[in-house]
Amino acid sequence: MTGCLAASCGDGFVHEGVEQCDDGNDNDADGCNSMCMPGSCGDGIIQDGEQCDDGNADTTDDCPACELAFCGDGYTQAGVEECDDGNMDDTDACLPTFCIEASCGDGFLQAGVEMCDDGNLDDDDACPTSCEDSYCGDGFEFDGVEECDDGNNMSNDGCSATCEGEFLPVCSQGVDPGTNAPWVVCAADADSAWISANTMGQYHPELICQNMGYDTVGAAGGNCGNVCGYCQQGTSCMNPGTMQFDFGAWNGQGNCGADMLGPLICQTVHWTCVNN
Repeated sequence: MTGCLAASCGDGFVHEGVEQCDDGNDNDADGCNSMCMPGSCGDGIIQDGEQCDDGNADTTDDCPACELAFCGDGYTQAGVEECDDGNMDDTDACLPTFCIEASCGDGFLQAGVEMCDDGNLDDDDACPTSCEDSYCGDGFEFDGVEECDDGNNMSNDGCSATCEGEFLPVCSQGVDPGTNAPWVVCAADADSAWISANTMGQYHPELICQNMGYDTVGAAGGNCGNVCGYCQQGTSCMNPGTMQFDFGAWNGQGNCGADMLGPLICQTVHWTCVNN
């Protein structure tokens, strides 16, 4: 050594086998700390070129890889981000704007998964909540384009194969779109229809009326009735009896609760479909 002084950390000379570096100072942030060890990410000391250093190797906190966390850095920040795939591609499964998982209705078209995404959860537009382009038979009524859509491509069930409402002739039969319980037409014209259930099943009267091209239910009831008649024996669609309704005017609520398709009626054999 020059001057024959005892070697020490910070003298500017690397003591072989003892020191890994020696830059002649005790600055911990210049790449060689005061213990003559090279600085490294995770040592708790912010080195030149590091934005932060919190002394750990945790990549889920706010200082992964000694850089301040941000959406798109490739590290999912716990409690802040749902995902982070390290890119700014808004067509994959992780949206770069907020680092949230892609979903139908977020307004971003997920490549290979969605056919459309218009940023809403409306079922009556060109891109329903399935994020598939609207089409006749998808079960979603496209407002202003379709008169009805009962989720199939069959006619003579109240909604034609071209998604037009059908005013079914007397004695036409159908089934409830949710419960498959059968019903029959007692009378029908362009303004109204009289529908009778021929079992004591559960029915969605609003949906059945709309699928037939009418606006809503007019009245419902008749829990002691027969097919196309109220409390009269021998009635049928060919020999209709009295049209009477125990529940009176429809108030939008069924007597058997509701499900995702709408209000349900049961133990009821008659209802009318009307236009507003």
